[in-house]
Amino acid sequence: MHILEHHTTLPAAVLNSQAFPNAFGENETVDLILGEINSEELLQLWEALGHGELPYQISIPYLLRSVVIDSPWVLDDGPPVQSRTLDMQRVVGG
Repeated sequence: MHILEHHTTLPAAVLNSQAFPNAFGENETVDLILGEINSEELLQLWEALGHGELPYQISIPYLLRSVVIDSPWVLDDGPPVQSRTLDMQRVVGG
């Protein structure tokens, strides 16, 4: 926790692995934020671990944010909207 507290941003150089060396671009990062786990989530975790059959240790949850996901779709920008007319009295059937 001490290391994560002082290094809350993980750059691409840390995130890329030998198996996936170019998974993250040079300008992509992941931010770590200390999270919370409520009683219901803790109970679900305990039940998933088999009520003590698997060893459970006290855990500290973290949230990750700012993960940029590339999309295969290219969205073309259309021309700016100049005006819009709404006909609120017209009934549209489906």
